Amino acid sequence: MRHMAQAINRLRIRFSRTGAACAMSHLEQIKALREAARKSGLPCAGGGGTLKIAFGPAVSVGYESEAEYADVFLSAPVDVKYALEKLSAVCQEGFSPLEARRVPVGFPSLESLLNAADYEIEGDFSSARPLSEFLALPEIIIVKKKPAGVEEKIDARPLIISMSLEGGRLVRLRLRFGPKRNLKPERIVCEWLGAEVPLKVKRKNLYWEDSCGRLSLP
Repeated sequence: MRHMAQAINRLRIRFSRTGAACAMSHLEQIKALREAARKSGLPCAGGGGTLKIAFGPAVSVGYESEAEYADVFLSAPVDVKYALEKLSAVCQEGFSPLEARRVPVGFPSLESLLNAADYEIEGDFSSARPLSEFLALPEIIIVKKKPAGVEEKIDARPLIISMSLEGGRLVRLRLRFGPKRNLKPERIVCEWLGAEVPLKVKRKNLYWEDSCGRLSLP
């Protein structure tokens, strides 16, 4: 049996994804980032060929992002700048490590904590109804079609933390998410527009929102 390298350090890495990487599924992205960690030569914890790495919430296929996170567990201390340099040298095209910081090994996982996100949505919004009128609605019911034709109705209004329009072509949307309240940002924008239109979406930030509404970055 192979020795299981024990985790004594944990680095939280934030990546961007652009270009061809945007076409990846979440599982494909996990595979690409795991491979980068393996090739980097960093002392990753784990054993049996499986590195101990935890990932943040999934991003939808087609989105650009500046907020893809991976917690890399290490069996030895590593300088943060050195880790970024090693990962940058081996990342697949379309992925770039942006920053890193140490977090305690025993901290809760990203997946369990994060529950809000910032998005930039680009499109032609010049003929849209006033956004203030849309946000004044007491309910914004969006129907999601699930497998086997089952429909699920979700009220998007309490999920919208903020939504603003800039210059007729850019919407900034801060959106809550979690079990039984996951909505793609473009669904909300199309509901405001009253039509399905092509949109370009970028995830800008992820947050943990506490019970008092305070937002914290990972």
